[in-house]
Amino acid sequence: MIDISDPTAPSIVGSVDIPGGAKAVYGSDDGNYVYVVDERLAGVDVRDPANPQIVNLVDTPLRASGVFVSGDHIYVAVKQAGLRVIKRLLYSITDVEVQPTTITATVQAGLDPGTWDVIVINPDGGTANLHNGFGVFMLPMDDVIIDFGEGSGIKGYYNNTTTWSQLDSRNPDSMVTGDMDGNGQDDLIADFGAGNGIQVMYNNSLTWAQLTSKVPESMVTGDMDGNGQDEVILDLGSTYGIWIRYNNTTWTQLTSGSPESMAIADMDGNGQDDLIVDCGEIHGVHVMYNNLTWTKLTSKDPEFMVSGDMDGNGQDEVILDFGSTYGIWVRYNDTTWGQLDTRNPDFMVTGDMDGNEQDEVIIDFGPTYGIWVRYNDTTWTQIDSRSGEYMVTGDLDVTQ
Repeated sequence: MIDISDPTAPSIVGSVDIPGGAKAVYGSDDGNYVYVVDERLAGVDVRDPANPQIVNLVDTPLRASGVFVSGDHIYVAVKQAGLRVIKRLLYSITDVEVQPTTITATVQAGLDPGTWDVIVINPDGGTANLHNGFGVFMLPMDDVIIDFGEGSGIKGYYNNTTTWSQLDSRNPDSMVTGDMDGNGQDDLIADFGAGNGIQVMYNNSLTWAQLTSKVPESMVTGDMDGNGQDEVILDLGSTYGIWIRYNNTTWTQLTSGSPESMAIADMDGNGQDDLIVDCGEIHGVHVMYNNLTWTKLTSKDPEFMVSGDMDGNGQDEVILDFGSTYGIWVRYNDTTWGQLDTRNPDFMVTGDMDGNEQDEVIIDFGPTYGIWVRYNDTTWTQIDSRSGEYMVTGDLDVTQ
């Protein structure tokens, strides 16, 4: 609880731990109660600001992403589970769901990507306007983009469906995705080789813009400065070293060395991406934390590295392919190692394919096994029997 009676000097006057976390907050009309959602819906009595008290908790089918209160009803956006309307009784939360008569949702200009203005008519005839960008009904799902080689080009596997969409007929040397313009929608960055250089397809537009004529040895993207806009990091080889394009405007050299591979992950869970580089057999894998300091992760020399939040706790894991001798291993929460598979993949990527805020690992095991997805770090599912030449993931279509 923050006292803002003096806007120039806000002060904390009280607090309470919310089981399951706090992603969105909304106050009751009379100002006596606050409703908080994330893993659960919590009702908090704030009539004594110095001593707020949780009065009830309601489990939701999935982690919630938005909450709104109007009169005697609480409206909760619960991802794929949709809109839940909960009746308030005696200013406490009672787990009584009601079915709205009608729901109308529209995207309004100026709202954040993935948010809606929602009008709900309740069974008693009351109307609630869930305005000002009320949450999301379903969090964006990452799309898988694969280069299937000459004759097939680049195809997108959108929203975890079973259909492919053609993005380009060309065959890039490598691809990455990242939100380069900071609008909440991922852009596709492709290295089309000598003579074409690196090009960007902004906002799934199917048109390309030139980023640089240079040809990198590898590319990654991540929010290195923690401002919500992704940077592109290029390894330009021993001649130029590693360079970063900050906020899609400025190029800066990070180091003059050229690593064997790179990956990006928020390894310390502070919301700012860290750069992981494989420096080869002699030096092993190092991490550059918070765009500042280097730390050694392992002395082993992986064949491939990717990262993603496999356990859904908000802190990234690093997934390393150590070859046929050791297989695929995961560095969980920058503390413990666990083996994922004994096989040696051709390629790996990560992405939240089912929209539950937990990353899947997508692995191309070659023409013998095809492409498989490790859902929620538990279940393997094959999505195609073919073997691609290159894969990336990203939310190109900003699924609502």
